[in-house]
Amino acid sequence: MKTITREQMEAATGMTHRKPVQLELVGGKSKRQRIWEVLRTAHGWITYDQLSRILPTIEIDTMRSYLQGLVAANILQRREKPAENGRKGNTGKNGQFMPHLSFRVIDDRGALAPRVDRHGKAVRQGNGNLALWRAMRVQKVFTAYQLANLASLPGYPISMTTASTYCQVLARAGYLRVTKPGIGKRLNCVAVLTQYEFIEAKWSGPRAPMIQRTKAVYDPNKNAIVWQQPPAEVIAEALEDE
Repeated sequence: MKTITREQMEAATGMTHRKPVQLELVGGKSKRQRIWEVLRTAHGWITYDQLSRILPTIEIDTMRSYLQGLVAANILQRREKPAENGRKGNTGKNGQFMPHLSFRVIDDRGALAPRVDRHGKAVRQGNGNLALWRAMRVQKVFTAYQLANLASLPGYPISMTTASTYCQVLARAGYLRVTKPGIGKRLNCVAVLTQYEFIEAKWSGPRAPMIQRTKAVYDPNKNAIVWQQPPAEVIAEALEDE
């Protein structure tokens, strides 16, 4: 008798031990995106205290780590000055002293928050979908192979498998339409890749729609789940994989 794993059941029911991404966002924006927007709109120096007051729901460790990464990446400039009126600055939740710091943007990378780790190194996770999402709007009509080539950068290749999966799911979610169905490889015949067309009216913003573990598509530009795979399909696929 075929059995369904916990991960497959979570996808079918939408019940998961991990918090869905949309519950970790506010208004469709991640914590780092909200920090970045405040930094950009400051148009000059802004203190750590001011950031903390504007974004009171963001944990100290999260804010400190991101600011540290932006400084290391030479995106932010940091300066330290004596605390005013005898204040001793902020204290982290672990009792760590937080100096009185100010920051300003010196390399404005645009509306989307730069994806860097605490050491200032670029974070690649999620960049593939973002590159594909942007390339779709530029190319308009494409196959997965063409899209992968267009979205790939030196040192950051995107496989055709990744592009194909993203196209298939976004087509089901209504962002793309199939203009020429693909044909699988047969004896003495060359396979023909599916051709897609990006639906311009479906462009929702600069952040790429996300494919969740629960077989759903979450659009951070709309802050909404825009498509959910029917549970019966998820279970059927799981049984076929056994």
